[in-house]
Amino acid sequence: ISGWTHWTAVLREAEGGQKWAVDSWIQKNGVNPAIVKAEKWYITDLEDLPGATL
Repeated sequence: ISGWTHWTAVLREAEGGQKWAVDSWIQKNGVNPAIVKAEKWYITDLEDLPGATL
């Protein structure tokens, strides 16, 4: 994020192969993680952080 090294889990759908990034780091502890298409996960501006899913 914004030039800093950051790792996250990536899940791949068995059917179709879509990859999803699952990232809980950007939320407070206990809040559902952000789940976004892996190709949209990398951002360059902290203003664009995804919100929690569900």
